[in-house]
Amino acid sequence: MMKKIPSRQLLFTFIASISALVVVAEMSFIFDVDIPLMTRDVAAIGNIHPLSGFLSSLGILLWCAVVSICFFMARVLRHSNQREIVNFLYYSALLTLYLMLDDLFQFHDSLVSQYLGLNEKVVYLILGVAVSAYLLTFRSLILKTNYYFLLLALGAVDLSHWQPNYRAS
Repeated sequence: MMKKIPSRQLLFTFIASISALVVVAEMSFIFDVDIPLMTRDVAAIGNIHPLSGFLSSLGILLWCAVVSICFFMARVLRHSNQREIVNFLYYSALLTLYLMLDDLFQFHDSLVSQYLGLNEKVVYLILGVAVSAYLLTFRSLILKTNYYFLLLALGAVDLSHWQPNYRAS
């Protein structure tokens, strides 16, 4: 016998799907981008090898996993008496979410300058201030952990911004 799907779940799915389509239509209008360019795969649009950007895509998936785990654990622990850990997990999720979206949509490379008029260096400055505030706010908690992995991750993110930029002219 098939299990009946609750109407609340169907309504949520329907609203989420319609909302996504409305956002795509709005973005198409606001940013003057054809809808097929926002719905097709980048490799197909650019007529490039499907493995192009493999490492970048893998990194985005890892960012997403970290965001999901941090939000999930913050939600699980929210009613515990570990408020500092819950806040740390929420802020870690939000910071990582920004990094993931920046990696995915390349905000700092072009979108921020094109649509907000901000220089890429200003974006890096804002991100640097946010990361510094995060590290200062949670320094006592971070120092209780094996923070070498955090330092390694921060170094890797910093190093990735020093790589050559291979844009087509």
